[in-house]
Order: sequence, then structure tokens, then C-alpha cells
Amino acid sequence: MGEIPVFVISLRDSEVRRRNVAAQLSALDVPFQFVDAIDGRSTPIPDIIDGASVVRSAFDTESQLACAASHRLLHRRIADGYSELALILEDDVRFADDFPAVLAAAAQFEFDVFKLEGGPYFRYHTAVHQIGCRAAIVGMLPSLGAAAYLITKTATQRFCALPNLDQPIDIAFADMRLWLRVLEVKPFVVVQQHRRFSGRTDMPREQNEIYAKEFLTPFRNDSAS
Repeated sequence: MGEIPVFVISLRDSEVRRRNVAAQLSALDVPFQFVDAIDGRSTPIPDIIDGASVVRSAFDTESQLACAASHRLLHRRIADGYSELALILEDDVRFADDFPAVLAAAAQFEFDVFKLEGGPYFRYHTAVHQIGCRAAIVGMLPSLGAAAYLITKTATQRFCALPNLDQPIDIAFADMRLWLRVLEVKPFVVVQQHRRFSGRTDMPREQNEIYAKEFLTPFRNDSAS
């Protein structure tokens, strides 16, 4: 696992979360490093992040914006770094026992982003690889959630080329400006602490329709502006 850098985004003062995730990764023999998250609780987020203009109206809360900004800054670090692939984690996650094996297998596939955690899967998807008892799938749209994902250096470079920070990171995985090939493992091998590993994983039909209507529409027509 040593050849894939593993970054855990975490607020500097989140001592309990840091201890929990560190203990889990150490038990799984996965080396990692913490990356301090931007803290929007006490200090306003700057209007410019990594050269990108912040569109505040695109975010429901300052915390959501801080999360997107934290991922953007880590993307820049990866884009300017030495590794062609990296794993990004948030600090409130739990791992299945086969997480290291799935991670090693996933790293051999072709993708821009490989999601190891997320919400319900978009109903329209197909399996493209088998990973033990799990499958690597590709859907018409990726699921929501960004607490655990592999990302290539070229994908981070595409993110960092966007002139605006105008959407949460999980929604950005479906951004048509980026044309990302997003794979997901099914069932997921990582869940956030407040969720549980579950076999009921497909998005309800009504939610599919809302999701598709919103995100299959092009994000912006820059030529018209």
C-alpha cells in the first residue's frame, strides 16, 4: 500500500476523530498523513481558493464550502506532486475488513475517480470488474458522497483548472466540464460513522429522476456569458 499516498482531511482540533481513523488505518496497515481542513467555523472562507473564485451562493452552509475548499487545496497538492494516484479520506469513516485488498485491486483499473464510499447508487449502472465478492461499477451518474475516493493526478489537474469553486465536491464528480470516468465499488468498503454497511444500496426511482434532471443538465453554457 505504500506506493499510494493516503491523505485524511481533518480539522486540526478534531482529536477524537483523528484518533479513531488513525487506529483503524494502523490496524489495516495502511500508512497515511493528516491534512488540515479549512475551518469555516470562526474565520470566513476567502473569496479566492487556489486561484478559483468562490461562488458562495452555490453552497448551503459555510461548512459545506469549507469542505469543498479543503478538497480543492488537496487536489492542488496532488496535482503538483509526484504520485499518479492518491487516496483521499475524510476523518469520520469506518472501513470494511477487506478495504486494503479492494484498494489494491481498484488501483489497477482505468478511471479518473474511484469511489469507495457514497450514498445510494444511481439506479442505472453496470458492473465492469469483479473484486472478490464486490463489483466495480460505472453508472450514468455517480452516487453522492466524497469521504473516500481514489483520484488520479490528471483528474486533480482538471479540477484545479476550473476557474470557480461553485459546487460541493461530490456533485463535482458529475460535472460535465470535467468528463471524469468515475467507478464505484459495490457494496462500498467505507462508510461514514453515522451510517452503516448495508445491502440496500440503490437509489429509489423518484430520487433517481430528481438527481438525473438536475445533473444531466449542463452545468453552464460559458459561451453564452
